[in-house]
Amino acid sequence: MSSTKKKDIPFLSDKPYDFNWDKPLVERKLYYKSWLPLAHVLINHEFESLDFYGLENIPQDGPFILIANHVNGFDPITMVYGMRARRCCYFMAKEAFFRTFYIRPLLESLGGFPVKRGTADRDAMKFAKRVCEDGRFGLVMFPQGTRDRERKRPELDTASNGFVMVARESRVPVIPASIHLDPDLSKKHPKCVVRVGAPISYEEMGFTPGSRKKKELNAAAELVWGKVQELWDMDEM
Repeated sequence: MSSTKKKDIPFLSDKPYDFNWDKPLVERKLYYKSWLPLAHVLINHEFESLDFYGLENIPQDGPFILIANHVNGFDPITMVYGMRARRCCYFMAKEAFFRTFYIRPLLESLGGFPVKRGTADRDAMKFAKRVCEDGRFGLVMFPQGTRDRERKRPELDTASNGFVMVARESRVPVIPASIHLDPDLSKKHPKCVVRVGAPISYEEMGFTPGSRKKKELNAAAELVWGKVQELWDMDEM
């Protein structure tokens, strides 16, 4: 393992993480709510202020995939906090985080599951599809993979379209969201604004039933990410 990875993620273990892909899917609303006071403390320490808009776009029941840009290690906690634990979600997170003794317990408790970035991780994709097809959960994904430490307008590499692949296979609506931090990098505790957009249906994404065309995936990813950018732009000065 390279020293760069060790430096980027302190105390990173070389031992592979063995995730149980067949584990039962469980709703933990009471457990989520028990986390809210701690989440409140963590978020108030991290941000100067935190505002949410458009939370009414998150359905009260049924499956959905929430897509957002990635700016902070607290992004999953921020989303759970914003929803006030009204919906239980599963979060796709970089596999390396599950090889740390201090991040893994939090990820596991909040419904995190690992994905190997830069690869066609079939196990992660199958698990994500199972979450969607169950019908009780939201699936939260940050397609950029790595955090944008420069707080720039979020861009998406065309290779990062796994989220629309899951949407196509499960026919679940995708909800775009933006996480916008104060662009002043000198601020250790920036202001944060989270905006959630209207759901985008399977039909609106332009999928053809039974089709596996890559151009349809790329077009759907461009459509969804364009909505993320529109939301982000609302807070850009």
